Amino acid sequence: MGKKTSIYLTDELSSKLRLDEKRGLSVALNETIDRYDEIINSEKKRAESIFSESEWDAMRNACNGTIWQPAAIIRGGVLANVEDSLDEEIEYFEAARGELESKLRGLTVTQQFAVVELIEEFWASQSTAEATTE
Repeated sequence: MGKKTSIYLTDELSSKLRLDEKRGLSVALNETIDRYDEIINSEKKRAESIFSESEWDAMRNACNGTIWQPAAIIRGGVLANVEDSLDEEIEYFEAARGELESKLRGLTVTQQFAVVELIEEFWASQSTAEATTE
């Protein structure tokens, strides 16, 4: 079962969703989100294995509080946040800045999105854990 809601669609978004009388909004959104989910989930495991736990900790810290909108910010965004981090912040997590930045530069666009999704999932799980302990 689903939930009925309303959203505002720009002309550009409507065009991207290829809306017409045969393909309604609900179908288009569900298909698009399902496709995105399949693409990202296929890259998450690969992305997880690229980085060490200390590198993940450094990236999570560097990206804490980042609002990832619009999508263009995601491309290269984790790298930019790491580059903006102080050396002490990276070293605190026992990560090597040069190696971490090199790995981030080598990611495909899809892997960059997967890394952002993994970081967002981490912080969402921390918020949920805090809420349940209060």
